[in-house]
Amino acid sequence: MAQVPERAADQVFLRKASGVVRAMSPRDGMYYGYLSAAGLYGVALFLFVGPTAFPRANYLLSCLISLVIFLFVYVVYSMLGSAMPRSGGDYVFTSRLLHPSIGFVIAQAAWVFWQFFFSFLAASTIVSGLMPALFNAIGVATGNDGWITLSTNITKVGIRLPIVIALIVGAGWIMSRGMKPFLRIQKFFMMPTSLIGVVLIALSFLLVSRGTFFEHFDTFQSRVGGLSSGEVVSQARKLGWQPATGLSFGDTFGFSILLSFLFAWTIWATELLGEMKSASKLKSLFSSYIGAGVLVFFTFAIGLAWMYAYAGREFMQAFSFMVTEHGEVLGGEWDFRGAATLMYLPTLNLFVGVLIFLGFLGAISQSLFNTIVSSSRLMLAMSFDRLLPSWLGNVNRYGAPHVAIWGGTGFSVVVALLLEAKPGIADILFWSSWATLLGLYASLVAGILFPYRMPDVYNVSPGAQYRVAGMPAIVAAGAISSTLILISLIVLIVDNDSFGLLGEGAARVGLWTMIALLVGSLIYYFGARNYRENQGIELGLAFQMIPPE
Repeated sequence: MAQVPERAADQVFLRKASGVVRAMSPRDGMYYGYLSAAGLYGVALFLFVGPTAFPRANYLLSCLISLVIFLFVYVVYSMLGSAMPRSGGDYVFTSRLLHPSIGFVIAQAAWVFWQFFFSFLAASTIVSGLMPALFNAIGVATGNDGWITLSTNITKVGIRLPIVIALIVGAGWIMSRGMKPFLRIQKFFMMPTSLIGVVLIALSFLLVSRGTFFEHFDTFQSRVGGLSSGEVVSQARKLGWQPATGLSFGDTFGFSILLSFLFAWTIWATELLGEMKSASKLKSLFSSYIGAGVLVFFTFAIGLAWMYAYAGREFMQAFSFMVTEHGEVLGGEWDFRGAATLMYLPTLNLFVGVLIFLGFLGAISQSLFNTIVSSSRLMLAMSFDRLLPSWLGNVNRYGAPHVAIWGGTGFSVVVALLLEAKPGIADILFWSSWATLLGLYASLVAGILFPYRMPDVYNVSPGAQYRVAGMPAIVAAGAISSTLILISLIVLIVDNDSFGLLGEGAARVGLWTMIALLVGSLIYYFGARNYRENQGIELGLAFQMIPPE
């Protein structure tokens, strides 16, 4: 790798070019963003939460609000990214435009640390959530008890844990071979299955009557020993549930905040800008971001908003209440069957059901990869700035930062073993979902400051030509988006009844974990800076310029 000297006054900061390869097209980036936001599997995360936590929401409007908020986010990110198309995008933006310490701390506390847990959670979801539900559905449809037995056996620790570890290690091996093998899997398996699943669900709602859906629901429940659709509502009332009528903007906005957690991941390809072709072209990058956002919008509009309207608000409220609060009374083990099984019931056709399950599987399997792929690029960027050890940024002949990838993979395996031995450790993840909004917010503020903090870079960037009411467009879009995200963060904290971030138990553990991460990362930053200064390296020079490719 060629060494690139960079000057500030009469001093030189010497480092190597990254060595990564631009193998990713803007369309690949769009797929990556959509699947990083969980694709079709995102429906499973919120299907039963919506009617219980936000029963008076206008769910379609919630989806639209989230998309509109992120339209402004995409403007900021595309202008930042096209000006600084480098690996570890969020870190590069914030470390150059805010402060190096802020960039490092945010990258660690909002993005990198959690990804090793999320990789395990993706593997665990595949093995403990989707595969048993799929096998169970096949067994119920065919009457073959062997499938039902398999659905039970695969959840046993002696079988489940080795498969989980094998999935994590297998994903690590693929990632270490460069972007091309992963991109082929994404293009020919993950993306098609997810989109086919969404289309089949939409066609099911369109072509199968609501009455037939409930007939199939009752048939399915009778086979697995659960309550019929009529009994669901009556039993829920007996257990204290009351239907929520009318619409509320508070619930609508609250649900949009919940959805924003997944919309935030549509920009996850930002960490791969150093490997994206045409990343320096503003329109190409913006189309990649907005394409991912629009796909997420339609997925949620169909899988969430249309599902609630199709089955009826009262039934979905009662059913969600029973699933989340009284699963033992509901019967049918819906805690693990979940969204994929419910989407299969309109047709109760095994072939259609398998395709829908594959749609959920293809989407969640991408999280085995994106968690470590993107975080490894953040570590790559930090190693080039000498904040992390230089060997962590080593790139192999495939253009992959293999040390960071295998380090992340190994950490994920350790996480799998720890959580199996002590499941309570998972409490530290309580704040992790919302830490990403903190990282996002920091980059939006960086976008506002871009024209003033690095005018030489901004003035030659593709976005400099766009102005709104006399001000740079990135400033206007950054002001709007950062205000909306800040409001969302405030609501998250203040509305403890809906989100519970300031509650006891897991919430308290998660909060202290977040604080410890912020403080620990800050201490490490100053320690690393002092260490490099003792070596005669002035790290401040690195942050006065864009890293080399």
